[in-house]
Amino acid sequence: PEPKPEKQRGGKGQKKLTRARQTNNQEVERINKKIRALFPIYSTRIVILSYAGKNQQITNEQLDKLGSVASHAYDFDYDHDSTYLRDIAAQSVMSLLIVENIEAFELVKRASTLAKGRFSDLFASHRQKLWTQMRLRTSESDKLVLLVAKAAEDIKVLREASSDKLNAIINLSRLILPVSRDDAETLFNDAVGIAKEIDQEAFDQINFVSVIAERASISEQRDRRTIAADIFAFITSAAERLSGRDGFPWEAAVHALTCVDDATALSAISRWADDGTVRLDNTLERFLLTALQRGIISPETATSLAVLIGGSDGDLRKELVSRAAAEPQKYKEVIEELAKETLLLSPQDARLPLGQEIVDRISRNGCPGGEWLAQLRDTIAFLRPATGNKPEEATTIRLDKAPRLANDNKLPKEFEFDPQGRSFTTPGSIAEVLQAAETSGLRHHDRELLKRMRDASSSPRERVPFLDALAGVPEDAIWNTDRIEMIRETVAAWKGTPAVDRWCKESLPLFIIAHFYGATRWIKEGQSVLHQLLDYTGSDADGRLQIILAGVAQAGEAMNSRTLFAIAEEITRALDAEEAGALLLWYAQRLRSRLPVEDQSLYSLTEIPNNKTDMIARFLFALLSDIDTRVRWKAAHALRRLAKLGCFD
Repeated sequence: PEPKPEKQRGGKGQKKLTRARQTNNQEVERINKKIRALFPIYSTRIVILSYAGKNQQITNEQLDKLGSVASHAYDFDYDHDSTYLRDIAAQSVMSLLIVENIEAFELVKRASTLAKGRFSDLFASHRQKLWTQMRLRTSESDKLVLLVAKAAEDIKVLREASSDKLNAIINLSRLILPVSRDDAETLFNDAVGIAKEIDQEAFDQINFVSVIAERASISEQRDRRTIAADIFAFITSAAERLSGRDGFPWEAAVHALTCVDDATALSAISRWADDGTVRLDNTLERFLLTALQRGIISPETATSLAVLIGGSDGDLRKELVSRAAAEPQKYKEVIEELAKETLLLSPQDARLPLGQEIVDRISRNGCPGGEWLAQLRDTIAFLRPATGNKPEEATTIRLDKAPRLANDNKLPKEFEFDPQGRSFTTPGSIAEVLQAAETSGLRHHDRELLKRMRDASSSPRERVPFLDALAGVPEDAIWNTDRIEMIRETVAAWKGTPAVDRWCKESLPLFIIAHFYGATRWIKEGQSVLHQLLDYTGSDADGRLQIILAGVAQAGEAMNSRTLFAIAEEITRALDAEEAGALLLWYAQRLRSRLPVEDQSLYSLTEIPNNKTDMIARFLFALLSDIDTRVRWKAAHALRRLAKLGCFD
């Protein structure tokens, strides 16, 4: 047979082979790094066991080799298996406890160094595994207690979430319980005290104080500064301790500070950006929006400072456009800057909707505008025909023409229910249908069954009895969520008749109180029907407040803290300005009292500027001295726009 020609170098096959060899070489190199790092430890362990078997003296130099991979630590620790392999090696070192001549304390010291590596062991999670084995040496229990006590003291002073610290100390308490019950009890009591420190509920507290601050009215500037200082201290401490948690409520934090004292808010934003706590992109927009809505700054100032975060966006932009559209002649320069931002900073897919917000609300007669507004109008006029500018039509799927699944005939049979000729005006009649569907084992949906029963009982004389019957169905026969949703839908469909309106006024409040837990379970997530049900009662502010308070008294113990804070926000919105101010003063002091003494006063009140001009000037001066060149340039552009828009104060 003719010999096959060899593949040319650089061909497709050669490239695949080269990549495979490179991959194999990389894997071999990774394994070699692990072996080079750990082999000295295991070989030293064999030597020590050999010495112990021959009754030879074991030196400190040999023990020191058990706790070090120093020559290869850098490369080894960047492997994703390094932490696991260090723990296994440390456990192997601790197994030398079978050698009586070696003190357990010395082994723990080397094993702890080995397990830690280049990473921290803040909560002693790696060391606890080693200390568990050390308990086998009862003769050295006093040293074990000292190690645990030192770790507990280090954990107490950590600036971390209280739940993490509490769990760590509880684990330490369990660790030494077989050794010393009194020491374990002391650690447990310390853990109880740590539970009072800052944890995840700080998010809800910040949201709550934001609602209070929006409602509050405090006349004295010194009182506002004191409250703002307390809130700032709490937010800063919470941000540090909860830095590893997602979803920190920075918008609520900035909103609260701005409502209380705008100068403190801008100073806090500047400090957070300077020390790396949070970027301006996450704080300044909320400050500008709140300050603009409360009349603290002008649209010109807000438009200028928005340059620091890449221009106005979202709610801030809508607020600026709304104010400019209301008085186009007064804010024609602001309109020009907004048009410029739209053309230069907006992505192409967003340019049309953002441009329409300006063009559609500002007529040519009301504001002829300048070069940038004219260019924006021409751009929108060009983009509209190109995109059609038609809203997407809803797609309707006809069941008779919808594609059917291949195994559609194998679906479980559906529970058959025909409500015709039946009355569902008693709790028993409704529960009977629901229980029959449940016991049948057939496919069904309780909500659909309830809708059919409602439609069968929709005559005027049966409406109120049906509502009473639905409210009185036993809890074991109906899901609480289905009951509440069906009450809401039924009232929405039947309201307006005298009998149903009277039922809403007299019976619905009692229903809300009785099922308050279900009605408020997802209120923080915005999926509660509480507000709609309260609206249907026709109660005034005091009446709504009484219903809420009665519901909390009835079901408060079953609610989590997140839901209770959301209900507290609803109560706060019913307070007048003076009551909210007194509540804010008390609550700010309460927040401060939760902090360690060293965190309760993070700045002096004299450091805060006393007027708006000084406030903005200091803020821009701080940014102009920032180490980041990009920040300095943005601050310079913001200052230039302030001058362009006539903000010479």
